[in-house]
This record gives sequence, C-alpha cells and structure tokens, in this order.
Amino acid sequence: RGVRRWQLRRLITRDQAQNTVTGFFTGLNKAGDLKRQAEIKEIFLAYLPFWRVLAYVAGWRLGRVRRDKDSTKPVEVEVLEEMQWNDAAVDVSEFGVNHVPITGKNFEPFDQDRLSAEGMIFEATESPTDATAEAAAYFQQVARSKKSLSSTYLEKYHILRQRLSLVYYPLWVARYEYRNRNYQVVVDGV
Repeated sequence: RGVRRWQLRRLITRDQAQNTVTGFFTGLNKAGDLKRQAEIKEIFLAYLPFWRVLAYVAGWRLGRVRRDKDSTKPVEVEVLEEMQWNDAAVDVSEFGVNHVPITGKNFEPFDQDRLSAEGMIFEATESPTDATAEAAAYFQQVARSKKSLSSTYLEKYHILRQRLSLVYYPLWVARYEYRNRNYQVVVDGV
C-alpha cells in the first residue's frame, strides 16, 4: 500500500569521489591553474529522491503519411511496449541533476536509518499525482515519436500496469574554493 521506496546502493567511496573531483580540475575548458589553486572544502553524501514510473504503453494512431510530393496514404501505427520515466522529486537546482540512470539490479529496500548514518536524505516535495501525470505525458510523447505522420485522425493511448516508486539516489557533493570564490561539483555515487 502506498508508494514503494527504494534506494540505489552506493558503489563509489568518498576517496573515489575525491579523486574524480581532482580529475575534474584538469582538462579542456578549465582554468590553467585550477588544479593547483582549487581547494576542496568539503565532500558529503546526499541521497536525492527521484520518482520512477514503469508502465506498459498500448495505443494506436490513425493518419496519413506522404507517399510522394502530391499524395499521401493511410497508415495505422501501433505502440505496445514497456516504458520507463524518472524525474527529480525535489528541487535539484542546487545540484543540477534532473534525471539519473535508474537501471540495473542495484536496488535495495529503503532503509532510512542506514542512509541517515551515511549522509543527508532529501524528502520528496513533488506529489505522486503530479509525477504520474508527467510520466503519462512523457509516455504519450514517446509513443507519438515512433512514427511521424503528416496528419493524424485519431490517437488513443492506454497506460497499463503503471508502477510508481520513489528511488533515493546517492550523489557525492564536493564544494571547493578557487580564487576566493566557492563552487560545487556533483559526483554520481553509483
């Protein structure tokens, strides 16, 4: 009953995250002295919530496609496939991470006590109703993009066996100082 909550297992350690950040300091489009001058002030782990919707999308579009310059022909497009959508369930403008790759077999049941001991946990602020509405709009957009029609007479989509869950995703947040200014970089914890 209610919304299922999962967490993704953190695979990246603090030291690996720090090495990734120092590697970020070098490379193209970076200040030449960034690696020498930047000083990491703090690195902490944050678990951000992401809505995830899995569903089967079944539907049809009836319309016409261009056969040649002067004529079109009728066509029926059928969609029947499993789709996945995810989006941040909280304001992530500070972190700049709107979507994450929620795939694989790295899921564990949500354990608030364990995650609290590791880092900060952010709670969802977007409602489940809004999330399912966004997911439905996304699924319809994907279904429409399967085939381009020059005109559409009828389209009908059904979202079947929709499964909504909340997934807590680990991110390492590193704050550093460079030339008396503070910056932040985020490292994927998975």
